[in-house]
Amino acid sequence: MTEIITADVVLTTYDVLKEDLSHDFDRHDGDRRFLRFQKRYPVIPTVLTRIHWWRLCLDEAQMVESGRTSVTEMALRLNAQHRWCITGTPIQRKLDDLFGLLRFLRTNPFDTYRWWVDIIRDPYERGNKVAMNYAHNFFREIMWRSSKIHVSAELQLPPQEECFSWLIFSSIEEYFYKKQHATCMDHAHQIIRSLRNDTNRRESISDSNALLNVYLSNDDIAKLLVPLLKLRQACCHPQVGSSGLCSLQHNPLSMDEILQVLIGKAKIEGEEELRKIVVALNGLAGLAVIEQRNQEAISLYKEALALAHENINDFRVDPLLNLHINYNLAELLRISSEYLQECPLKNPAFEVAISRKRKEIDTVETNVLSVKRNKICENSVLSLTANGLETSEDKNTIGQTCMTRDVDVENVTGCHSSFECFADDCLRKTCNTITEKYLSTFTSRLVVAQKDFNASFTEVLNITKELQSEYMNWWLYALDCIEENNISADDLIKKIDNSSSKSTTGLGSWGISSRVKSIAGLKYAIQADIDSLQSSRQHLMDRLLEVDKTMANPRDEDIEGQRYCPNCYDGTGSLCIQCELDELFQRYESRLFLVKKSNNGSVIDSVEEAHDLLRRKYELNHFFRNRKSKEGPEPDYDNNNPRSARENIQVYRHPSRTETALRVIWNHSKTVLGKQYSTMAKKHLLLFEAMRKEFPQARFLSIAQTQLLRAHDEIKMSISRLQLKEKEDDPSAANIVTREELIPYNVQFTSEKFMSLSSLARVRGQLRYLKGLAVCNKKTHNQHDESLAKAGDAVDTATSCSATGQTVSDFRNEPCPICQEKVFDQKMVFQCGHFVCCKCCLYMTEQTAAQFGKRKQWIMCPTCRQRTDIENIAFVVEKPWDKHEKSIEDLAESTISVQGSYGTKFEAVTRRILRITSTDGTAKVLVFSSWNDVLDVLEHSLAANNISYVRMKGGRQHSPNSRVRRAI
Repeated sequence: MTEIITADVVLTTYDVLKEDLSHDFDRHDGDRRFLRFQKRYPVIPTVLTRIHWWRLCLDEAQMVESGRTSVTEMALRLNAQHRWCITGTPIQRKLDDLFGLLRFLRTNPFDTYRWWVDIIRDPYERGNKVAMNYAHNFFREIMWRSSKIHVSAELQLPPQEECFSWLIFSSIEEYFYKKQHATCMDHAHQIIRSLRNDTNRRESISDSNALLNVYLSNDDIAKLLVPLLKLRQACCHPQVGSSGLCSLQHNPLSMDEILQVLIGKAKIEGEEELRKIVVALNGLAGLAVIEQRNQEAISLYKEALALAHENINDFRVDPLLNLHINYNLAELLRISSEYLQECPLKNPAFEVAISRKRKEIDTVETNVLSVKRNKICENSVLSLTANGLETSEDKNTIGQTCMTRDVDVENVTGCHSSFECFADDCLRKTCNTITEKYLSTFTSRLVVAQKDFNASFTEVLNITKELQSEYMNWWLYALDCIEENNISADDLIKKIDNSSSKSTTGLGSWGISSRVKSIAGLKYAIQADIDSLQSSRQHLMDRLLEVDKTMANPRDEDIEGQRYCPNCYDGTGSLCIQCELDELFQRYESRLFLVKKSNNGSVIDSVEEAHDLLRRKYELNHFFRNRKSKEGPEPDYDNNNPRSARENIQVYRHPSRTETALRVIWNHSKTVLGKQYSTMAKKHLLLFEAMRKEFPQARFLSIAQTQLLRAHDEIKMSISRLQLKEKEDDPSAANIVTREELIPYNVQFTSEKFMSLSSLARVRGQLRYLKGLAVCNKKTHNQHDESLAKAGDAVDTATSCSATGQTVSDFRNEPCPICQEKVFDQKMVFQCGHFVCCKCCLYMTEQTAAQFGKRKQWIMCPTCRQRTDIENIAFVVEKPWDKHEKSIEDLAESTISVQGSYGTKFEAVTRRILRITSTDGTAKVLVFSSWNDVLDVLEHSLAANNISYVRMKGGRQHSPNSRVRRAI
């Protein structure tokens, strides 16, 4: 108190001010709240509110803008002659932020909220000019603003410079940004459409301007602004943000790795579209078979095979869909006029035709190659001399010729690799190949599970054989000896309880003394548990081995049982093999391991209770599944009621109570047992341990068997097609349709087919474009490495624009396929991935519009003749600005090599830091970002270029570079 009074200046923090609020006695003046009891210890009051200050200054006064915080309440309780507020942001969110400052300054009458709202805030926000002038004049009297110009002489700061660097996306980043932009556009359109529908529904009008008067909540605004956040993050790096390409758990991906991820995503998207097309074609073929139009169904299946073969190099068709096509096509061809029993190419008469075809192909290939070589020598001498490379056009043409030859030879020499052979034996062989390949994965898992199970099963059998029947009851002999020696039964039972408590530490405890009071009772309990354990194991192993014998050729009833199981798939049939084995596993598990209740931690006393609780838990798990309504009787399993499963139990892989009791008996009677009985006792305990090891292997074997049966069921379901529901009382299924549903399904499948075809063309073009980028980047790196090796330069390959820009342009300056002129900076890219120059594309578009008008909104690619909508033709700029337009500083900076490939923005930041540190070694750089992912990528970029840094993570946490601790 004395120190504060005698001091001229008192400095404190807002945290200290907040803590003293609870020590202010005047805080609850006038309240009627009293404590029930008097406080035991006196509370020392704060001295801050007992002093009348001459001047009270609040630095960063925006801390007291809110009137609900304890800091604001304590600041208002301080008494002072003069009050000052120092802040750089008097208004952060809204005009009401000024009221908190006026309240602290006690500017009467506007420190009262009513006067503030009625006189200043509401008129000001309505745009009342008189109120706005009055507010400006009022704040001008109580505010003093100091700009940088006023204090620049005192601070002696160097002049501040602002430098904006405009960066251009690389091809990979541009593709990712466009994908994100399309996704965000769709998301925003859905939100706006839902808002418009809600407004029209609420106001019962269809006025298009009704959305202008809609009040948007904070959630709606957040939904609209989230897409903009995704686009901002996409401008930094494809891995930044939760919507990025993949998480930044380890090292960030390089641009080449990101390109491979984009290629993988494009393949997945294309395979999904291809799957939709094939499903639609299969559905249309099934409808055609129902309407007895078999020839049309054959054409649809052939179309599906042709489509799959056309995209075989880019996308993979699901094997089960391929199996459906080949199987049903073979069934339809068998009853048609096009049926062929054997492949005609297997006929020896075709050998002469094969040799003649090969000679013709070799002759044509030789002639084409000679013509191409002459054309290259005549038209591309300068290009070959300058670059030492063939033009891309010639390379593509020669490659196409060789590819055509390979395909022709393949079609002539063998039919199984060609989709055009529809002989019955070829189709059947294809179906068998697909089936075997699909089942091979599950079969290999079953073989591994069988091998592991047989090892543990054999171990149990060997130990059981070593234990002769008369020595299995060694514990009875030990208990008889204990009775003959007049050893107290209570001591033995107490030791069993203590050993059980130690072995189940933290898992609860159980006491055998609550059930057994004598040696005779202990004999009966142990014998009953051993007999129950052996019986449950015998039943389980017999059933498991019986099922395993049928795995080489599973029975049809076992396969169908997987589909119609009431527990697994809510079917109407009997329980599947897995559910049957689950019951046996539960019986064996409750006797082999320790089972306890989770609610109170107590171990279950009896084996019967443990099994009963396990069964109830199993029933509870299946009860809460959504069961569809069915007309037949309920499946036959006992007590299907969730109320009977209240106990929550847990099975631990610890020795059971029987094994624990036998171990205690053996330790307690070592002195009375002979050598032979002691050896048998050890083996008996090893038998329990071997059975515990055998149990998980048996579980794995059961799971592998179930997976194989389900794989067979998947194959059976895949070859089934749509069927007509003949009678009303026929059971419903996924592939059963009524006659009234034929037309709607036909319309649906046709629509899905054409929509997916358009999407597939778009995705295929994107994939070809990405693959072209990958090939170009690979050539660029190889060319750059060769140039560095020839020059004797030991510097690693850089991925900056300055290091690779010229080389990339050498490979990308391919001629336009129409006018044969070089395409340098700008080109028009079709969906198929081919390109033309802008002049030719505009000419083609104008000719189409002049000839057909608005009826035709597409043009054909001059390279592959694929139709592309005009709106889907992309304009690509690969080198948007010239080096001559750069300043001297930019040209000097562009010569700096940056190690690593972390994206355009990070390479530019790293290059700028390298330039600053090279010109001034004592310079310090601060880099700010709103996202930690950006700093994570930048951290790797700085480390790759040997730039020392310190990463501040908030508070006093920082991650210094291990080499140098210089803040950057």
